[in-house]
Amino acid sequence: MKEVKTKFWEFDQNNSGGYFVEDAENGVCEIVIIEALNAKDAFSRLEKIGEKVDGFWNYCSCCGERWSSWIDDSDGTIVPEHYGTPIEEVERSMFRSEIFVHYFDGSFKKFTLKEEKS
Repeated sequence: MKEVKTKFWEFDQNNSGGYFVEDAENGVCEIVIIEALNAKDAFSRLEKIGEKVDGFWNYCSCCGERWSSWIDDSDGTIVPEHYGTPIEEVERSMFRSEIFVHYFDGSFKKFTLKEEKS
């Protein structure tokens, strides 16, 4: 049996038009992390998620694209991370409180970010 090697790619949502697209039923919030074979596969999986969610690709002339596009330069990560920090250790911020991780098998899970240290 051949072993499939996957990694995780992070897609951050821009606050285009002054709002974030959220859809818990399809695993979408401010940050979506996708397990895939490579960057191209991760973006393809993001596109499939976007087909199910109204406004997913909305563009704002002043704010720009809704989803990050730097992924082409990324090698992915071994575990789900947000800017180099494993998601279990990421603190919430004003605009970031959750992360959805989409796994290679098609399942997804919501992670609630921990409270900021006082």
